Amino acid sequence: MKTQWAAASARFNTTFVNNPFGHKCDVCNRLWVLRSLKPTKEKHLQWLNNTFPGEPMADFQLCEKGCYKTEFKWRDSISRLKGDVPRRSASASRAGPRRTFVYSDWP
Repeated sequence: MKTQWAAASARFNTTFVNNPFGHKCDVCNRLWVLRSLKPTKEKHLQWLNNTFPGEPMADFQLCEKGCYKTEFKWRDSISRLKGDVPRRSASASRAGPRRTFVYSDWP
C-alpha cells in the first residue's frame, strides 16, 4: 500500500508541481502547461509558413489539443491571425453582466 501512495505522489509531482503553467501556443495564443506544448514537425511547416510568413518556424510550440493535430480542419478558426478578439476596457472587465431581468418582476 505504501508503494501505491509513493507512486501517486510521484505522479502528482510530475503532472502538476514540475509542470509550470504560463507557456503559450504560438498558433492560438492560449496558455498551457509546459508538457502540453509540442515542437513543430515537418508536416506542420507548410501550413505554418502560409499562415505566419516571416516568423521563425523552428521556435514554434503547438498545443497538443488542436494545433498540433493538423488533420483537423478547424485549426484555421483558432489561429491567432483569424480569430482576433477585441480587448475589453478595464472597467468592462471588472463589471459583471447586466441583470435587468432580476428586478423587473419585483412586486
